[in-house]
Amino acid sequence: MALAVLTPAAAGHEIPVVPFDEESGAAHHSDAGLSATASHSGASHSKSRNLTEIGSISFADGANTDVWALGNYAYVGTFSSGVGGFCPGTGVKIVDVSDPTNPILVGNLASPPLTRANDVKVETVNTKAFKGDLLVHTNEPCAGGGDGGVVLYDVSDPTSPSLLGSAYDIDDFFNGPHFEAFGVHNTWIFEQGNKAYLGVVANISPDLYDFRILDISDPAAPMEVGRWSSTVSPDAPPAETRGTSRSLGLHDVTVEPDGNATVAYLSYWDAGYILLDVSDPANPAFMGVTPWPASAEGNAHAAWPARGGNILVTSDEDFSANGLGIVTTNVALDGFGTQHEAAEAAFGPGLGGTFPTTEVAWIGKTDGLGSPQAFGCPTNPLDPASGPAFAYGESVAGKIALIQRGACRFDEKVSTAQVQGAVGVIVFNDAREDVITMGGNTTVGGVTITIPSVFIRGSRGNAIAALRVANTTVTTSIAPGEFNGWGFVRIWDTSDPSDITLLADVTLPSTFDESAPNPFGSHNVMVRGTTAYISWYADGLVAVDFSKPTAPEVVAQAVDMGDNYWGVYVQGDLIFVSDRDTGLKIYKHVPAKP
Repeated sequence: MALAVLTPAAAGHEIPVVPFDEESGAAHHSDAGLSATASHSGASHSKSRNLTEIGSISFADGANTDVWALGNYAYVGTFSSGVGGFCPGTGVKIVDVSDPTNPILVGNLASPPLTRANDVKVETVNTKAFKGDLLVHTNEPCAGGGDGGVVLYDVSDPTSPSLLGSAYDIDDFFNGPHFEAFGVHNTWIFEQGNKAYLGVVANISPDLYDFRILDISDPAAPMEVGRWSSTVSPDAPPAETRGTSRSLGLHDVTVEPDGNATVAYLSYWDAGYILLDVSDPANPAFMGVTPWPASAEGNAHAAWPARGGNILVTSDEDFSANGLGIVTTNVALDGFGTQHEAAEAAFGPGLGGTFPTTEVAWIGKTDGLGSPQAFGCPTNPLDPASGPAFAYGESVAGKIALIQRGACRFDEKVSTAQVQGAVGVIVFNDAREDVITMGGNTTVGGVTITIPSVFIRGSRGNAIAALRVANTTVTTSIAPGEFNGWGFVRIWDTSDPSDITLLADVTLPSTFDESAPNPFGSHNVMVRGTTAYISWYADGLVAVDFSKPTAPEVVAQAVDMGDNYWGVYVQGDLIFVSDRDTGLKIYKHVPAKP
């Protein structure tokens, strides 16, 4: 099942950065350079209802992703930005939570250079080749390079983990057995009989099969046994892109037994939440898909089954509270007219109204499309003031900079153009035609982005670039789309996978409040019994009782100014939450008395 990966960058020992959401150095166990501060309190969060924070720990790298727990230890991944550096490479932090009021950092599984660990899973596995606690974490490239794939560790003794194996990383690309390398965003460990498997969410086009299944019965030699795609698998349902993100790619996977089948719940963004029978991992088979309401934007982010697979709780993550905006050009683009769909960036000030008509400058004017000049990357990714690595093809001072997608992060492109005097930025796609919401940080290397930026289709960007090469003056105005709210939670009836029905939506007051500090709405979800726990970004930790699935109720919430809750995991009566900016927080849910 070998398929040479699509990217020429792999030949240069790098995996391309996946800008949406989105090294051969060996990972190692170390606490060098990583520090943490623990605290505990019997008091509730400053704004709390039926949830009590009992302990927390802050990490010096200030860049956290998912959280998982097993026994007396919790595990927290590391994002691609933070106080400790643009891509600190901390990997997975290991925290002793035997006393949840006083969590203690005991070490970390470092990532390769320029690599982030978005997802971490830990399960007890019992196969012929391995018996113990198995940890799997993902790798994704950060700015300017990095490694991909999954890494497997024996953490039966979390204070002394042992590296077992890896897959889909640079070593795999050059030495096999898969001869592929790509970033991996999420995973799920599951067992079938005496074998263990790993569901893998690949950061590649769905046309290349972005859901993979690895046999990890021997974690030292993981081997792909199955794959599926929302766009090219013969049994894939019809799908269309929606909203502003415009993606049919896979974001997350949860696998649970359901009666006589083992079901993978795939969060396939605009294609919906897809149920796949993976009882035979070599032959995954489509079972059903959630039907979007007519007004839905898509954004299928995470899902968790309940009641033996009869109920599905899902979380839509919305990167833009506005619908698609419009870029209007003073001249018609060949075959495309004068109005063109655009998505506002998830960082920076936003448009805040129609942007004044302004002249466009094409930064790749002299070197052309696909050149390093056209990508507009900074000389130093940590310092936009270092200037573009390749001088712009024309001045952007007082103009809107036109920049091609690729080679570096969106926020790097925009902050660099701002330092060069641009008053706005239009980024256009590469060979793809989808319109996406650009992710990134509002502050990059000490530079706060104060100019608006939008993303348009590749064909439109190519046409504007061609006009500038011909020295035709192009002016644009940019109008934002209408506010349509942030992401929220949905409850589905999945008792008949061939006829899934929407039972209820769960929103918060901030969901449709344009002034609320709510990017990007709900994020991850985990279910225990008939209570769903959701990490809801700026709205903190939210508990939803869905014992009456057509009338779910928010029964608990813990929120404080500045919360940025990303991951959630429930173990016993403890709720572990990762805050992207600070660290790990531990709660107990104390239901209100009747």
